[in-house]
Amino acid sequence: MKFSYIFLIVIIGTSLFCSGCQHVFQKGRPFPSVNLDSVMVVPMQEQQVEIITVTHEIKEPTPVSQLIEDFYYVPLETTEASLFAYCNQIELYGHRIFVFDRHGTEKLFIFSDKGKFLKSLGEKGEAPFEFFKPGSFAIDREKDQLVIYDNMKRKWMRFTLDGKFIASIDVPFTTICNFQILPSGEYVTATHKTRMNTHLGQYADYRILYTDSTGVLRKAAYDIAETEHSALVYDPVGRNEEDVFYVPIYLNEVYTVTDTALTLKYKFDYSDFNPFEKESYEDFRDYRLSHTYVHQYAENDTHLMFVTSDKDDYRFVSFYDKRSKKLINLAGFYNDTDFVMDFGSGLYSYKDYFMALVSPSTLRGLKMHIDQTTHYSIREDNKVVFENLKEDDNLVLVFFKIKDL
Repeated sequence: MKFSYIFLIVIIGTSLFCSGCQHVFQKGRPFPSVNLDSVMVVPMQEQQVEIITVTHEIKEPTPVSQLIEDFYYVPLETTEASLFAYCNQIELYGHRIFVFDRHGTEKLFIFSDKGKFLKSLGEKGEAPFEFFKPGSFAIDREKDQLVIYDNMKRKWMRFTLDGKFIASIDVPFTTICNFQILPSGEYVTATHKTRMNTHLGQYADYRILYTDSTGVLRKAAYDIAETEHSALVYDPVGRNEEDVFYVPIYLNEVYTVTDTALTLKYKFDYSDFNPFEKESYEDFRDYRLSHTYVHQYAENDTHLMFVTSDKDDYRFVSFYDKRSKKLINLAGFYNDTDFVMDFGSGLYSYKDYFMALVSPSTLRGLKMHIDQTTHYSIREDNKVVFENLKEDDNLVLVFFKIKDL
């Protein structure tokens, strides 16, 4: 399968600074031995790819009640030990909510599925169970274990779901991207071009790297074109329950990742929008503002939810019903119920629900709006949440289910 690519240059000061720090820290630290002769290339397939045409037909802000079938809030308990600044990744598994703050506290927080704080991981130090710079995490669903990647130690660190340290594994390459663990036990890591992985030879130019549970490099998938030079600043590998997917930035495609193939599942057709026609850009911002692409993506059992970034950075949200094959594009919501969410907090899924985070100030503002202006009814459980929130509390997790389209 052949693809055409464009030349990308991403200059992000903080990323370059962190990469520089990582290079200094790791200088002289050898990678584990890598046997390149045993590495296999995972084939790419396009079996039954579903084309989703996204048009300019965008509805004005839509009443929440027309779209949301069900929703509920889970406040994440706020204590001195549980307060986090940002959220880069959420997983709900084993009656626990895992919230990862990569940029602020640099910790992973574990809550019960009711939001009670249980433990945090991320203490700095050189002990086997301590971190230098945790970069991402994944759940091993076969072993019921938690795995955290340390971007400085270059290790996967394994814990019980309660946060007790088990062991660490050397990672045979460097990456700033996230990873997932397949049912086969293989680790699937998204990566990008970097001079630090020259020891991987030709496999340094692949987007996906597979290792076994001991850290041995086994497979590679989806080679990167010579003309592409984008440093990833997002997490392109996600999951919908048992299915692992990969969303390569700017290519408007979604792949299903297994241990035997990388299969194109969805392709978003933006031909109705201004196409990207030039072959190169020296300035990344000019490229981004001239290209229409999937900015955020999540998939649950019944729907896709994604945010499109159009020319001039205009963004809108789309919902696609996987059963009826219907798509709607929205400029946003307006509140005619006690539901609200923040699109900037990221999109996640759990069974047939989507998940997002919402700030206490947004929820307090919604209650004030309802009390003073609209007088819509507030469910009793939500009223308790709103009234107990303080301005500096943790973000609140909202679960919401989309109606049949």
